[in-house]
Amino acid sequence: LHLAADAPRVNVCGDRILVRSAVDYKSGTGFLSLTSERAYDFAIDVLLPGGTQRVIDLQDRSLSGGTEYTIVAVGKSATDTVEALEFENPIADVGGGQFRLQLLHAAPDVPMVDVYLTEPDADLAASTPVATLAYKAASDRLDLPAGT
Repeated sequence: LHLAADAPRVNVCGDRILVRSAVDYKSGTGFLSLTSERAYDFAIDVLLPGGTQRVIDLQDRSLSGGTEYTIVAVGKSATDTVEALEFENPIADVGGGQFRLQLLHAAPDVPMVDVYLTEPDADLAASTPVATLAYKAASDRLDLPAGT
């Protein structure tokens, strides 16, 4: 996921092969299926007028079957703080009538956030946040009833 707001589009590479090109801010590759459990190299290159520049280089990441891996680029290009956050979760079915949500705080200029899941017109002062997150922190996965 490309969540570095001031960074240009990026290329995503796996084992020195271009996986996705020109990924824009707030976009990603989606989950990709890999055929073998082994170590992989991942890289993210920003697209600049004169070529590309590597901003994230993740070497020898051992991946196992039955696991979802997420790599997120966060930070600010202007302050040279773009970095990768890595998350992994076991692959698990979502129950009938449920949806799954995992929250990530990726806004570098905001130290802490409360996240609410409410009706649109709910009084947040009378509501309880589902998560309170510091910058770069992720919540556990939340399985919630659909339609609420």
